[in-house]
Amino acid sequence: LLFSFGIYTGLRKSDCCKMKWENIDLVKREIVIIPQKVKRHLSSPIHIPMHKALFGLLVMRKNKVEAEKIEDNGFVIPKFCKADKHAWRIVDKVFKDCKIETSKVDENGHRKLIAGFHSLRHTFVSLNINGGMNPMLVQKIVGHTTLRMTLDYYRPNLAHTAERIRRQMKNSILAAPEPVREIVDASPNTPAPATISKDDFIASLSEEERKDLARKLLGL
Repeated sequence: LLFSFGIYTGLRKSDCCKMKWENIDLVKREIVIIPQKVKRHLSSPIHIPMHKALFGLLVMRKNKVEAEKIEDNGFVIPKFCKADKHAWRIVDKVFKDCKIETSKVDENGHRKLIAGFHSLRHTFVSLNINGGMNPMLVQKIVGHTTLRMTLDYYRPNLAHTAERIRRQMKNSILAAPEPVREIVDASPNTPAPATISKDDFIASLSEEERKDLARKLLGL
């Protein structure tokens, strides 16, 4: 349930661990919450639509609490509400069990965290934007103060983004042509036409170049 909160809401670990039933609206299927980190800056709560998988887990949890009369003091996951470090250890173990490296030693001999619960927040942002959601709406859901911060979390899937843009432009005067299998280098200094496969072209781009291309495709 903790991981489902992370990947389906984009909320930070502290908010997921301290989630209360008063924040859960099973009728409207949404989560209404003011995130801890930004509560001084937000005048009203954010409304997060509830994914059907998360909804199912919450219904099961609610039924169990009521059937077994579990004392949860209003918390959805009471065992984590006061033990954030305990949650961190469990999260770290799950990542390692999935063969996901969570840290590495840098050139100075210091161990640096490279994956953890916050990675689910990045995944939430990327999946929603790649799926077609307006980045500004994603920004509102995750509670970022700037769109730039949201886009820094974004890992573009260029193939999906280009296809989505092409579909949206299909009936406009800016209709994009169908994709070609190869990109031709038409430089006048090139003695013979050279071809670069789309996969090789995308692979040659740096992470920042991919983000920049994605922003241009999204018109940002």
